[in-house]
Amino acid sequence: MVIANKIQLHSGSDFINITRQTMTHIKIVPFDKNWQSEYLKIEAKLKSILKTSIIRIDHIGSTSVKDLSAKDIIDVQITVDNLQQPNLIDTLVAENFEYFKQANCDNLVGVESDCVELKKLFFKYQSNKIVHVHVREKNRLNQCYPILFRDYLRANPKARLAYEKIKKELAGRFEFDATAYYAIKDPVMDGIYYSAQIWAKSVGWQLDN
Repeated sequence: MVIANKIQLHSGSDFINITRQTMTHIKIVPFDKNWQSEYLKIEAKLKSILKTSIIRIDHIGSTSVKDLSAKDIIDVQITVDNLQQPNLIDTLVAENFEYFKQANCDNLVGVESDCVELKKLFFKYQSNKIVHVHVREKNRLNQCYPILFRDYLRANPKARLAYEKIKKELAGRFEFDATAYYAIKDPVMDGIYYSAQIWAKSVGWQLDN
């Protein structure tokens, strides 16, 4: 999935189109300790803007995993009770968050693409870093996916290294071809996610809403 947009849950082809608009090429860079501080800045901004309309905010995607190389983009997940709540989109757009109407769902192998469990809102924001904001509903499959994916990689160094190797290899081969990059990377992510579900059961991991 992404979880994070197709984990970042995949957003599928829509996410590929967004990627093309936000970067000239796919580049994987070494882990940057400043990613966390950049996330905290955007978290504070979002809390100030949205106030009580949100349930939680999480740093997701590869930049949220210590020692994992990643694209230099901060992924943020906002959890809400209802994607249809009034003024949510307008409030973010008024604060210079660019809304991508077409990126309204995630993709996950084994789940129908029109499933309500995969619905979301997606925004891009430019601060010191490019920021991708994913808004998802509480207790939906795609709300849990990026958090479980993140925690699994944080707890399993070998899985993290394997995922990093795949990303670097793909970026080296398809630096200027986002379609090919995500066509391979996204199903790999889904395989990791399903492994993470087994891990979650074995260690008693639960989403801490």
